[in-house]
Amino acid sequence: MKGLLKQSFSKFMKESAYRAEMTLYFNFAINVIYAVFKTVCGFVYHSVWMGTLAFYYILLSFMRLLLVKGTKHVDTHKRWKKYCQCGWLLLLFTIALVGMSILIRKGEGSIHYPGYLIYGVATYTFYSMVIAIRNVHKYRKMNDPIYLANKVLNLAVAVISIFSLQAAMLSTFGDDPDFNRVMGITTGFGAFVIINFMTVVMIVKGYKEIRLNTAATTEWEEK
Repeated sequence: MKGLLKQSFSKFMKESAYRAEMTLYFNFAINVIYAVFKTVCGFVYHSVWMGTLAFYYILLSFMRLLLVKGTKHVDTHKRWKKYCQCGWLLLLFTIALVGMSILIRKGEGSIHYPGYLIYGVATYTFYSMVIAIRNVHKYRKMNDPIYLANKVLNLAVAVISIFSLQAAMLSTFGDDPDFNRVMGITTGFGAFVIINFMTVVMIVKGYKEIRLNTAATTEWEEK
Protein backbone atom coordinates (compact mmCIF):
# COMPACT_ATOMS: atom_id res chain seq x y z
CA MET A 1 0.00 0.00 0.00
CA LYS A 2 2.81 2.35 0.94
CA GLY A 3 4.63 1.53 -2.30
CA LEU A 4 1.48 2.23 -4.32
CA LEU A 5 0.99 5.60 -2.66
CA LYS A 6 4.63 6.49 -3.26
CA GLN A 7 4.33 5.50 -6.92
CA SER A 8 1.13 7.56 -7.33
CA PHE A 9 2.72 10.58 -5.68
CA SER A 10 5.79 10.30 -7.91
CA LYS A 11 3.54 10.06 -10.99
CA PHE A 12 1.53 13.05 -9.77
CA MET A 13 4.67 15.17 -9.43
CA LYS A 14 6.23 14.17 -12.77
CA GLU A 15 3.32 13.82 -15.22
CA SER A 16 1.26 16.93 -15.96
CA ALA A 17 -1.56 14.95 -17.64
CA TYR A 18 -1.97 12.69 -14.60
CA ARG A 19 -1.79 15.71 -12.30
CA ALA A 20 -4.51 17.43 -14.34
CA GLU A 21 -6.71 14.32 -14.14
CA MET A 22 -6.31 14.05 -10.36
CA THR A 23 -7.07 17.77 -10.03
CA LEU A 24 -10.27 17.20 -12.00
CA TYR A 25 -11.36 14.47 -9.55
CA PHE A 26 -10.52 16.70 -6.61
CA ASN A 27 -12.48 19.63 -8.06
CA PHE A 28 -15.46 17.34 -8.61
CA ALA A 29 -15.39 16.22 -4.97
CA ILE A 30 -15.12 19.80 -3.69
CA ASN A 31 -18.05 20.91 -5.87
CA VAL A 32 -20.26 18.08 -4.60
CA ILE A 33 -19.45 18.95 -0.98
CA TYR A 34 -20.13 22.65 -1.55
CA ALA A 35 -23.39 21.90 -3.41
CA VAL A 36 -24.60 19.82 -0.45
CA PHE A 37 -23.50 22.58 1.93
CA LYS A 38 -25.44 25.25 0.02
CA THR A 39 -28.51 23.01 -0.24
CA VAL A 40 -28.57 22.37 3.50
CA CYS A 41 -28.09 26.09 4.21
CA GLY A 42 -30.97 26.91 1.86
CA PHE A 43 -33.31 24.66 3.85
CA VAL A 44 -32.02 25.70 7.28
CA TYR A 45 -32.24 29.45 6.61
CA HIS A 46 -35.28 29.21 4.29
CA SER A 47 -33.29 31.13 1.70
CA VAL A 48 -34.26 31.23 -1.98
CA TRP A 49 -30.89 32.90 -2.58
CA MET A 50 -28.93 29.95 -1.20
CA GLY A 51 -31.25 27.57 -3.03
CA THR A 52 -30.32 29.29 -6.29
CA LEU A 53 -26.64 28.96 -5.43
CA ALA A 54 -27.19 25.30 -4.58
CA PHE A 55 -28.70 24.77 -8.05
CA TYR A 56 -25.62 26.39 -9.58
CA TYR A 57 -23.20 24.11 -7.74
CA ILE A 58 -25.30 21.02 -8.44
CA LEU A 59 -25.18 21.88 -12.13
CA LEU A 60 -21.46 22.48 -11.85
CA SER A 61 -20.98 19.09 -10.17
CA PHE A 62 -22.89 17.44 -13.03
CA MET A 63 -20.59 19.13 -15.54
CA ARG A 64 -17.53 17.97 -13.62
CA LEU A 65 -18.95 14.44 -13.72
CA LEU A 66 -19.23 14.69 -17.51
CA LEU A 67 -15.56 15.67 -17.67
CA VAL A 68 -14.53 12.85 -15.32
CA LYS A 69 -16.32 10.39 -17.61
CA GLY A 70 -14.72 12.11 -20.59
CA THR A 71 -11.25 11.19 -19.35
CA LYS A 72 -12.14 7.55 -20.10
CA HIS A 73 -12.52 8.29 -23.82
CA VAL A 74 -9.39 7.79 -25.89
CA ASP A 75 -11.15 9.09 -29.00
CA THR A 76 -10.27 12.78 -29.39
CA HIS A 77 -13.53 13.39 -31.27
CA LYS A 78 -15.59 12.21 -28.29
CA ARG A 79 -13.52 14.31 -25.90
CA TRP A 80 -14.23 17.44 -27.95
CA LYS A 81 -17.94 16.54 -27.87
CA LYS A 82 -17.76 16.52 -24.06
CA TYR A 83 -16.07 19.90 -24.28
CA CYS A 84 -18.96 21.28 -26.36
CA GLN A 85 -21.54 19.76 -24.02
CA CYS A 86 -19.96 21.62 -21.14
CA GLY A 87 -20.06 24.80 -23.19
CA TRP A 88 -23.79 24.50 -23.76
CA LEU A 89 -24.43 23.60 -20.13
CA LEU A 90 -22.41 26.63 -19.10
CA LEU A 91 -25.13 28.71 -20.74
CA LEU A 92 -27.46 27.51 -17.98
CA PHE A 93 -25.22 29.37 -15.53
CA THR A 94 -26.58 32.58 -17.00
CA ILE A 95 -30.09 31.52 -15.97
CA ALA A 96 -28.89 31.09 -12.40
CA LEU A 97 -27.15 34.48 -12.57
CA VAL A 98 -30.27 36.22 -13.83
CA GLY A 99 -32.28 34.54 -11.08
CA MET A 100 -29.83 35.69 -8.41
CA SER A 101 -29.84 39.25 -9.74
CA ILE A 102 -33.64 39.35 -9.67
CA LEU A 103 -33.65 38.08 -6.09
CA ILE A 104 -31.23 40.81 -5.08
CA ARG A 105 -33.31 43.44 -6.87
CA LYS A 106 -36.41 42.31 -4.96
CA GLY A 107 -34.47 42.26 -1.72
CA GLU A 108 -34.86 38.51 -1.21
CA GLY A 109 -31.12 38.02 -1.51
CA SER A 110 -30.42 40.24 1.48
CA ILE A 111 -30.00 37.64 4.18
CA HIS A 112 -27.61 37.93 7.08
CA TYR A 113 -25.03 35.18 7.11
CA PRO A 114 -23.82 33.86 10.46
CA GLY A 115 -20.15 34.71 11.04
CA TYR A 116 -18.84 31.22 10.41
CA LEU A 117 -20.79 30.91 7.16
CA ILE A 118 -19.51 34.08 5.56
CA TYR A 119 -15.93 33.08 6.42
CA GLY A 120 -16.58 29.75 4.73
CA VAL A 121 -17.86 31.55 1.62
CA ALA A 122 -14.77 33.80 1.65
CA THR A 123 -12.47 30.77 1.97
CA TYR A 124 -14.12 29.01 -0.95
CA THR A 125 -13.92 32.19 -3.05
CA PHE A 126 -10.21 32.51 -2.34
CA TYR A 127 -9.71 28.82 -3.18
CA SER A 128 -11.64 29.20 -6.47
CA MET A 129 -9.61 32.23 -7.54
CA VAL A 130 -6.27 30.56 -6.76
CA ILE A 131 -7.25 27.37 -8.63
CA ALA A 132 -8.53 29.31 -11.65
CA ILE A 133 -5.41 31.48 -11.95
CA ARG A 134 -3.09 28.54 -11.32
CA ASN A 135 -4.74 26.36 -13.97
CA VAL A 136 -4.74 29.12 -16.59
CA HIS A 137 -0.99 29.43 -16.17
CA LYS A 138 -0.13 25.79 -15.59
CA TYR A 139 -2.17 24.14 -18.34
CA ARG A 140 -2.01 26.91 -20.95
CA LYS A 141 -0.03 24.66 -23.33
CA MET A 142 -2.30 21.62 -22.98
CA ASN A 143 -4.74 21.14 -25.86
CA ASP A 144 -6.70 18.30 -24.29
CA PRO A 145 -10.43 19.25 -24.49
CA ILE A 146 -11.28 17.72 -21.11
CA TYR A 147 -8.74 19.78 -19.21
CA LEU A 148 -9.43 22.89 -21.28
CA ALA A 149 -13.10 22.58 -20.28
CA ASN A 150 -12.09 22.12 -16.65
CA LYS A 151 -10.02 25.32 -16.87
CA VAL A 152 -13.04 27.26 -18.19
CA LEU A 153 -15.24 25.82 -15.42
CA ASN A 154 -12.70 26.93 -12.82
CA LEU A 155 -12.85 30.46 -14.22
CA ALA A 156 -16.66 30.39 -14.11
CA VAL A 157 -16.56 29.16 -10.52
CA ALA A 158 -14.24 32.01 -9.56
CA VAL A 159 -16.55 34.59 -11.19
CA ILE A 160 -19.67 33.25 -9.46
CA SER A 161 -17.85 32.90 -6.14
CA ILE A 162 -16.83 36.57 -6.25
CA PHE A 163 -20.44 37.52 -7.02
CA SER A 164 -21.71 35.35 -4.15
CA LEU A 165 -19.14 36.69 -1.69
CA GLN A 166 -19.92 40.29 -2.61
CA ALA A 167 -23.63 39.67 -1.96
CA ALA A 168 -22.81 37.94 1.32
CA MET A 169 -20.55 40.77 2.51
CA LEU A 170 -23.12 43.45 1.63
CA SER A 171 -25.95 41.50 3.26
CA THR A 172 -23.95 40.99 6.45
CA PHE A 173 -22.11 44.29 6.80
CA GLY A 174 -23.93 46.70 4.46
CA ASP A 175 -26.51 49.11 5.90
CA ASP A 176 -27.86 50.65 2.67
CA PRO A 177 -30.39 48.34 0.91
CA ASP A 178 -30.48 50.48 -2.23
CA PHE A 179 -26.70 50.41 -2.56
CA ASN A 180 -26.72 46.65 -1.96
CA ARG A 181 -29.22 46.10 -4.78
CA VAL A 182 -27.32 48.31 -7.23
CA MET A 183 -24.02 46.59 -6.48
CA GLY A 184 -25.63 43.16 -6.68
CA ILE A 185 -27.20 43.87 -10.06
CA THR A 186 -23.99 45.46 -11.40
CA THR A 187 -21.80 42.55 -10.31
CA GLY A 188 -24.37 40.04 -11.54
CA PHE A 189 -24.47 41.68 -14.97
CA GLY A 190 -20.66 41.68 -15.10
CA ALA A 191 -20.56 37.97 -14.26
CA PHE A 192 -23.30 37.36 -16.84
CA VAL A 193 -21.23 39.04 -19.60
CA ILE A 194 -17.97 37.30 -18.65
CA ILE A 195 -19.47 33.81 -18.50
CA ASN A 196 -21.41 34.31 -21.74
CA PHE A 197 -18.24 35.44 -23.49
CA MET A 198 -16.33 32.40 -22.22
CA THR A 199 -19.20 30.14 -23.27
CA VAL A 200 -19.36 31.48 -26.84
CA VAL A 201 -15.58 31.17 -27.26
CA MET A 202 -15.71 27.65 -25.81
CA ILE A 203 -18.52 26.45 -28.11
CA VAL A 204 -16.97 27.99 -31.23
CA LYS A 205 -13.59 26.44 -30.45
CA GLY A 206 -15.17 23.06 -29.69
CA TYR A 207 -17.11 22.79 -32.96
CA LYS A 208 -14.13 24.06 -34.92
CA GLU A 209 -11.96 21.28 -33.46
CA ILE A 210 -14.69 18.71 -34.17
CA ARG A 211 -14.88 19.79 -37.82
CA LEU A 212 -11.10 19.67 -38.18
CA ASN A 213 -11.00 16.26 -36.52
CA THR A 214 -13.79 14.94 -38.76
CA ALA A 215 -12.10 16.30 -41.88
CA ALA A 216 -8.78 14.74 -40.91
CA THR A 217 -10.45 11.38 -40.23
CA THR A 218 -12.30 11.47 -43.56
CA GLU A 219 -9.10 12.32 -45.44
CA TRP A 220 -7.25 9.47 -43.73
CA GLU A 221 -10.03 6.97 -44.57
CA GLU A 222 -10.04 8.06 -48.22
CA LYS A 223 -6.32 7.36 -48.46
